[in-house]
Formats: sequence, structure tokens, C-alpha cells
Amino acid sequence: MTVTVIACTALGPISALAAEESGVFTLGEVHVSAPTESQLPGTSVLTLDEMRLLNRETLDDALNAMSGTSITHGGSSRNESNYYIRGMDRLRVPLYIDGIRVYLPYDNRLDMARFTTSDIAEIQVTKGYTSVINGPGAMGGSVNLVSRRPTAPLSGDVRTGTSFDANGAFNGFTTDAYVGTLQKNWYIQGSGQWAQKDHFGLSDDFKATASENGGNRNESQKQDYKINLKVGYIPNADDEYSINYIDQNGRKSAPPNTVSNNRYWRWPEWGKKSLYWLSKTTADDGSYIKVRAFYDQMNNTVDFYANETYTNAHARQGVWSNYRDTAWGGSIEGGLNMLAGRDMLRAALHGRSDSHKERSRVSATVLEPWQESNEDTYSAALENTFKVTRDWDLITGVSYDLRILNKADDWGIVSNVGRAIHYERSDDHALNPQMATVYRYSDSGNVSASIERRTRFPTLSERFSNKFGTAYNSPNLKSEKSINTQLAIKDKIGADTKVGATLFHSYIDDAITTRSIRVGGDTFTQNINAGSARHKGFELEASSLVLPSLELGANYTFMLAEVTNKTLRETGIPRHKSTLFADWEALHAVHVVPSVELASERWMQNSSTDAYYRGGDMAVANLKVAWKPIDDLTVEAGAKNLFDNNYQTNDGFPEEGRNYFANVRVTF
Repeated sequence: MTVTVIACTALGPISALAAEESGVFTLGEVHVSAPTESQLPGTSVLTLDEMRLLNRETLDDALNAMSGTSITHGGSSRNESNYYIRGMDRLRVPLYIDGIRVYLPYDNRLDMARFTTSDIAEIQVTKGYTSVINGPGAMGGSVNLVSRRPTAPLSGDVRTGTSFDANGAFNGFTTDAYVGTLQKNWYIQGSGQWAQKDHFGLSDDFKATASENGGNRNESQKQDYKINLKVGYIPNADDEYSINYIDQNGRKSAPPNTVSNNRYWRWPEWGKKSLYWLSKTTADDGSYIKVRAFYDQMNNTVDFYANETYTNAHARQGVWSNYRDTAWGGSIEGGLNMLAGRDMLRAALHGRSDSHKERSRVSATVLEPWQESNEDTYSAALENTFKVTRDWDLITGVSYDLRILNKADDWGIVSNVGRAIHYERSDDHALNPQMATVYRYSDSGNVSASIERRTRFPTLSERFSNKFGTAYNSPNLKSEKSINTQLAIKDKIGADTKVGATLFHSYIDDAITTRSIRVGGDTFTQNINAGSARHKGFELEASSLVLPSLELGANYTFMLAEVTNKTLRETGIPRHKSTLFADWEALHAVHVVPSVELASERWMQNSSTDAYYRGGDMAVANLKVAWKPIDDLTVEAGAKNLFDNNYQTNDGFPEEGRNYFANVRVTF
């Protein structure tokens, strides 16, 4: 009998159940460590094996297992999951796939639940300090999804799973497959996934409202499809060249707000196609050149309805809106190894061009013309890592970021006459210095510290969108700036106990937030620079093999987020958050895997009155049983939200109640 309790802290090993060969695509990793392989401050890695063990099938659920993170699951009128890294959301913490930024040119409102984990070898997370070499915009950290790569002449896996609501009714399925081959100097792989959710059920403790009567959550259906293809050439042990293609498509609805609802939206189309090139060429002394190039296409259509019948168009929002976006660009990174390995100088140039096209059908007789916006973003970065002594690294870096607005168009109706609107063009730039140090005081322990200044340029949507007639635009919105500092320690006590602690503080200037304004009896929103904000707190992590059959672990985050403008609040960020996981081998090849997620209250905003209040505390328990009768077959079944907790992370958007799942995975 074996009992393992694991905290996803990047501190400890994982169980035998999860110890499978996943194959990390190293070309897709971003710079998170010094040449001695000591991780830079605030860095964590979550592997595919850990995600499988804990049944974390989407990016939002995977990140929620780590310290310093919090998630809002689909809690908005757009049915989007958002992540927070030390209180910084998806706009301040960029998402990458294989080191290439995933960015929606207009609003960058990525739904983290649409990014599945079956084809991901690991998730790299930087919290606070993020190397300027990785590119612009990392105001509060970064999240990089590193894809898989073949490790054998023939390898793969196939998984199919089903899900059920609390009453045992079938409500969805997931099927994914991966296959790859690694030959002497080349490889090729492909993967695909199809996921569908017909509905999710609310907790039995949910009290019915005018827009939601309980039971099956209204408009909670969704579908997602994904294909991932990769071809690579490996001329030697140090060089690699790869072409990659990802095609994601989906559709979804948005559950109505249970407090005050005026949005009845459906997305019949959501698609993203990416073609990208990655390469690394290395010299004999360890110097190197990395090249990344990409081309993205993004399509998005939303239909607007007047009421819960979903038959008539909305009078003010229109009939539908369609986005057609493209982006292209790349980066070149070079590293020069000097002083017999004591000094590594890195330099990087990044550039991308984002184009956004949109049109809306305002009514049955009025169709807007296409409106187009375009802007370019560039970054030049230098970073130097110097080994002061054998055990002490000093890292200094600086980047210069530049945003050029080429065009920002809109269309409006004035006196019943449609006309084009051309906003005044304006550019922006920023200088971002940073410094970090890592000291290894023993073979297993190190202490690190860092300070940096980072900038985020506001999106086109934040500056120019009227949100389908519900907002006033803010063309003069300023960039946000943050000064991030942290002090961290990681060590090993004895042979089997690992611990870590981090203190962090972020000072945010010109913080962008949303306010409500009343105009002519109607309520509108507007983005403003609200002054400054402070995020501060600490993280604790530990794992210990106290007996050959018992490993214990936990992580805990304390977080304070305050805005100097006392009329506003930072919403969605719990003050206390903790996670626990376990893997208990109850019988030979039978594993019982419980997990618990705890979070205290957070600031929320009433959907009807806009008043702030404290709420959203949660205690969610999950349980999985896995049977592995042979090495290549795993059968799983379990329950999420085991005790049917009724909770919400955004006002008016209750989360899923108790639900069940079953999976079968075959590997070869």
C-alpha cells in the first residue's frame, strides 16, 4: 500500500501512476533558468504527468493547482475562464505556445478553458520576474505551453472519456489521440482532440432566480476541436529545426447572469490557426541562435439575442458581430558564451503585426462595412548572466518596447446615417530594466531575489471599443507599468523533504480598470487609468516523503491586492488560497487520487447595482480512482466538486455542482 500527497509546486517527484514518458519539445521552452540550471525567481513547471494524475484537462484547471494562481471558471457574460498570477490577469500575463505569444489582436480576451492539456508536455509559469529575452508585455509573469515531441521510433496514446452530472445523466465526452515517430535525424508527430459538453448541473443548494431555475445550467453547452502537427529535423545533438501547425475550432453559449442579465449571446464560430517555425543552431562553445516565426489567423462570430428565447435580435447590440484577425511576426535570439562559460550574453529582437477586421449586422436591413485596425509591436532586449562565483549568478537585463498604431477604424450611426470613424493614431514606448541573483548555498538549496520594471500596452479594445453600444471608448488610455520584487528560497531537508517560500510585491502605476457611468438614464462602462495598485503576499510550498510509502505536500498563497482609488476594488483575487493532492495506491495497480482546493472570499461586483462586496469563498473536493491492469492501459473514474459546493467566482455566475467522469487511456 502506497500513499502519496502531492502539491503542484515544482518541488517534488510525482507518483508511479504519472511517471510516463511525455517528451518535452525543448525548442518551445522559454528562458527560465540560469546557465547552471538554477530556476530564476518565481518559476514553476507543471508536467503532463502531473496534469494527468490530477485530471487537469484544460489550462485554467491546470494552473489552479499551482501556488500564486487563481482562476475564474467561465464566470462572465462571455463564458470565458481567466487566470490570475499573483493578482495579474490574462492581459498582464501573456500566454505562449512553444515560446510564441498567443494574442487576439483586438481584445486578447482568451478563454483559458479552450486550451487543452493532452498535447502539452509541460506548462512553464513565471510569476513576477520574467526574462526580457522572452518578449514584451510580461507585466506580471508569463504562461508557456510547451508541446510534446516523439521519444521513440513509434509512440502514442489514445484516450476517450465521458462525463455525467450529479443525477448521473450523460453531459459530455472527450476523445484525444497522439502519435509520433523519432528517427535518427528527423521526427514527425500529430495529435487531435474533440471535446463536447451538452450542459453542466448546478449545486442542489443553488436557489432559483428569474433567469436560472437551477438543475441544468441554461446555455452551458460547448464544443472544441484541435489538431496539432509537427515535423522536425535534428542534424546533431545540439541543433534542431521544426515546423508546427495548430488548428483550434469551437462553439459555445454563455449562461445568463443569475442576478441581472441583459446579454443572451452565442458563439457559433471560434477558430484559431497557427503556423510557426522554430530553430536553434549551436556553436561548439555553447553560443547559439534561435529563430521563431509565425502566422496566425483568428475567426470569431457572436450572435446577439433579445431574451431567453434566443429567437429575436437584440435592439441595441444588433444581430451578430464577426471578427477576422491575422497576426504575423517572429523573433531572433542569440547567446554568446564568454569567459570560459562564466558569462552568457543574450540578445533578442521581437516583432509582430496584428490586424483586426470586424463588421456587425446592426439590424435586418443594416450591415456595417468592414472596419480595420492595425498595430505593430517591437522589442529589443539584452540580458547578461555572470557567474560571480561558482555558486552565485548575477542576471541583468533591459528591453525597449515600441507599439506603433497604424490604423484604428470604427463605424457608427449619427442622425440615422452610418459613417466611418477614424481614430487619431498614437504610438507608445517603454524601457524595462531588470535584475536578479541566485545563490546556491548548498547542493540542494538556493536563495534568489529579483527586481524589475515592466510595461503593458493597452489593447485596441480597451482604447476604442464601445462594446456593442454598452461602453464609452478611451483612446487616450495610458500604458500600465509595474515594479515587481521578490525574494525566494528553495531547499531540501534530508533526502526526501523539499520546501520553498517566496515573498513578493508589485507596485502598479496607471492601473487600467473599468468604471460605470450613467448617461441619459442608461449605464455604460469605460476603461480608465485608476492611479496605482499594490499586490503583495507570500507563497509556501512543501513536499516530503516521510515514509517509503507516504509522501505529503501542500501549497498556500496569501495575497493582498489594493487600489489607491478607494472607490474601486481589484476583483476576482482571493486573499487566501491553498491546494492539496494525494495519490494512494490502495491495491496493486489501483490508485485513489483525492484533491482539495480552498479559497477565501474575494472582492466581487454586484451585477445589478455595481456595488462591491466580499464573496466567492470555496472548498472543492475531487476524487479519482485509477486502475492500471497492464502498463499500456489505464481506466479511471471519479467525481469533481464531491460535496456539491455552491460557489461562484464572479457575481451571478455559479459554478458547476457535483459531477462525475470516466476515462480509458491506451498507450503504445
